[in-house]
Amino acid sequence: MHNQEDEEKLLETVEKDLAKHLNQDTFTKLSMIAMIPNTWSELPQLSYGVNNEVPCLSSAVSIAYSKELGRHLIANQDIKIGIK
Repeated sequence: MHNQEDEEKLLETVEKDLAKHLNQDTFTKLSMIAMIPNTWSELPQLSYGVNNEVPCLSSAVSIAYSKELGRHLIANQDIKIGIK
């Protein structure tokens, strides 16, 4: 179970990642959504652990960019179907 401090650090990290990739208007709207009270008693656990670059992603994927595809995710390993 995550404590309040962990959730605040995660939110701060996600906001920084979003700010890098979004214009200010979009980021402001998303920040307002983030202020809506969280109704989950516990955050869901990520399959295969936490991605070091983007904590809200599984470590089974990484972010890549190409001119052909733009920004996209790549599986780093075989990912089982369904929920663990």
